[in-house]
Amino acid sequence: MDKENTNRIMLDAQRNAFESSLGDLGLRYWEYDIRSHRLYRSALVQNEVGYNSYKENVPESYVEEGIIHPDYAQAYLDFYHNIQNGHNDRLIFRSKYSDNTWGWLDISYKVLFDDEGRPFKAIGVGGDISWQRENEEKLRKTEDEKNLIEQILQSAAASEYDFLSYVDKSTQNFITYSSIAAQKVVQGTQYSATLSRYLNVLA
Repeated sequence: MDKENTNRIMLDAQRNAFESSLGDLGLRYWEYDIRSHRLYRSALVQNEVGYNSYKENVPESYVEEGIIHPDYAQAYLDFYHNIQNGHNDRLIFRSKYSDNTWGWLDISYKVLFDDEGRPFKAIGVGGDISWQRENEEKLRKTEDEKNLIEQILQSAAASEYDFLSYVDKSTQNFITYSSIAAQKVVQGTQYSATLSRYLNVLA
């Protein structure tokens, strides 16, 4: 076995180990050829989303096919243009899954350069953060509920007993719900920190 084949085998083994460690953390890995605008999906991504090994004409094809939510289409195009120009970048956006449901994705790219300093490839890492976004929205709603309770406190028209019973019950519900939602947001922050840490070690 010659040196080139040996190096290729070692590289594939390292890539598989890297992808496996990311998978354990709920993250996914893929590569983007900047010159051809072709995206190569890892085996884990292929098995999860049900698509083939690569995608042509990225990012335009995803937008044209309606996979990227219209509210994020321009941001998605701008994001990839930054990558093509050699800038590392990160984007949170809504995307359509193979079952036609919408979810939230958090993806980042680290750009690699050739010997002449030109960007030629980018390593992508990311994952689904739908649960985090949903819980952030729930936490926002609990803040609205808290504000509503404060307004009721200021303009109560009910009897003192009934009013205080209502406020006590609503406040307890708010405290319990806020604690759960806040915990999920903390988990989302940890997810983001993990994503950033893995991008920093990519060569």
